[in-house]
Amino acid sequence: MKLKLSAAKLKTLTVPEGKSGEYVWDTSLPGFGVYVGKTAKTFLVQFTTRAGEEKRHKIGRSDVLSYDAARQEALRVLGEVQKGADPTAAIKQARQEGPLSEELVNWFDSHTMKDSTRKTWRSVVNNHLIPALGSRKPSTITKADILAAYRDIQAKSGRQANQAIIILSTFYNRTTDGKFNPASDFRNDKSIRKHRDAEREVVLSQDQVRALLADFDKSPAQQSADAARLLFYTGARIGEILALRWDAVNLTQGTITLAHTMTKEAKAKTLHLSPRAQAILERRQEEALEGAEYVFPGRDGEAHQVVIKAFWKAACKRCGIEGVHIHDIRATYSTILIASGESAKAVGKTMGHADTKTTMRYERIAQDRAKDIASKVDDLF
Repeated sequence: MKLKLSAAKLKTLTVPEGKSGEYVWDTSLPGFGVYVGKTAKTFLVQFTTRAGEEKRHKIGRSDVLSYDAARQEALRVLGEVQKGADPTAAIKQARQEGPLSEELVNWFDSHTMKDSTRKTWRSVVNNHLIPALGSRKPSTITKADILAAYRDIQAKSGRQANQAIIILSTFYNRTTDGKFNPASDFRNDKSIRKHRDAEREVVLSQDQVRALLADFDKSPAQQSADAARLLFYTGARIGEILALRWDAVNLTQGTITLAHTMTKEAKAKTLHLSPRAQAILERRQEEALEGAEYVFPGRDGEAHQVVIKAFWKAACKRCGIEGVHIHDIRATYSTILIASGESAKAVGKTMGHADTKTTMRYERIAQDRAKDIASKVDDLF
């Protein structure tokens, strides 16, 4: 049966005598209708896909969904069909896919990444994402859901809230080929901009740096002290320094080459050594065991040292410095050089940055200039 549906008309519809139910189609919105049964009335929409398939999609029952809401949903579905989509395919996928807790872990375990990244991401997934969204199917999660989860996580840890967005965005991009990603563009969303980058960076003063370097000289843990010294003299990341191999050290040219597997960049980068940094490596080479693979070997002599966190915290405590992370040395290195008159571009080249917006400009800065800047840090510290 066809007639012009309305909220008022819906209330008058009944099952014809001798029938178990009847379909009533709206004449004002072709494809929108209601199935009138003996116990309930159910909104639905039917359409023909571009492939010529006739399909019918149930919207919901009239006792839980208003007429206006059902009509709006029908308009949305028919609009998707006009664009060439098949809304029922997404529904079928949602029925087949597992909850986010299962899908995310399956993807995570098969995804290639650095060991340090895997460890960090696993913590964020287990401690935050699964409790917040784990029971939901990925295709049903909205931007609003992710925003709510983000704010809950941000209240506990700004750093991990940002990592959660990165994980979700990467997950959706990889598993849907970028066709569906409710976590995309969150970093540019004005509604959460004030929550961004809560993982603040602290910049040490030159006096604090000098105090720490002096304290390192008194420490019995000279391997950890050397690693920390190199952070100050190169601006490298802690993971890059601790995983440094002797075959990546060229003391003749005064450089170290960090493979992309050790860095956050997509390719290997070369850092020029200041005289003090070179002296540290020359001394360590003289003291190294024959055949040593790593500059900072682990206790077993085969793997490399993993952390110097305890050493760093103890040194800061002795120097009366609070709230400073080992990662803040990198920010200190660049900030002090820029404050001394060096350009941000030149310092970026010295540190081996590979930002996509500035890489081309960095490439035009001569390697000799990068070496001069690297040496300048000795005088500042």
